[in-house]
Amino acid sequence: MTGTAAMNHGQCLTDETLTDYLEGGLDPVVKAASEAHLVACDDCRVKLAFYMRLLKEEVDAQEAVVIKDI
Repeated sequence: MTGTAAMNHGQCLTDETLTDYLEGGLDPVVKAASEAHLVACDDCRVKLAFYMRLLKEEVDAQEAVVIKDI
């Protein structure tokens, strides 16, 4: 992200920060700052959603069929 948009909500979150956030491993101050950033940053919310899906342990029926076919 560049220019004015990046200055509006700070530096984007790293992949490590996003995964630590999902796993509950962030310091409370870092967690709060990350959440504030996520409110303003579409790119980081998209990455967070990706990691949420990637780290999800359950497999739905459609995914099970695809996995079985593989």
